[in-house]
Amino acid sequence: GIAIREKPSRDSQLISTLSLGESFYYLNESAIDSSHKNQKYLNIELSDGSVAWAAEFGLIINAKTGVVKDKVPIYKRPDLLTISNKEYSPMDILAITGESDDWLKVTGEKKKLKGWIKKSFVSVNEEDIAFALIANRELASKNDESLLDKIQNILDNNPYPGSMFVETLNRIAQEEKNKKRLEEIMTEGTMLLSGVDVD
Repeated sequence: GIAIREKPSRDSQLISTLSLGESFYYLNESAIDSSHKNQKYLNIELSDGSVAWAAEFGLIINAKTGVVKDKVPIYKRPDLLTISNKEYSPMDILAITGESDDWLKVTGEKKKLKGWIKKSFVSVNEEDIAFALIANRELASKNDESLLDKIQNILDNNPYPGSMFVETLNRIAQEEKNKKRLEEIMTEGTMLLSGVDVD
């Protein structure tokens, strides 16, 4: 998350962090931290009413949060002829900064991918966004669990059972089980061909 500080300085006391996709209100005040690369800070109000400062580089003003429902190409402009070779994946979190007919102007995590996508590929449902954040965090964790174990852990501890992504993870889990079973069958077949007794 983005560090939330008491004052507009990297050396100021850390109050909290702003989660990816979390809403805030910009208070139309900014300041420069000349002690650290002239970093610009914005004065913001959090959903609980507390006021703090956050580095501008991690924030997008006047945006709504959305989450990608399914793999979707990114367009340079709201026109089918401007398709790029880049795409968003299911459960990618987006900042929605504009709208034109059935198109959304979006920016991805860390402001890396920007462009336009069809509105039908985005959910703004809070449970879908929250579930995607939890699932992405767990799936990206650097532990020794298999993908299947990570997915099962997410599903077993899911506080948002109504999210559309529960079905997505169930499908991925089934694909992983099928892949694992196929590998077992292939190993057994290889052992039989080589004359090794599998019993």
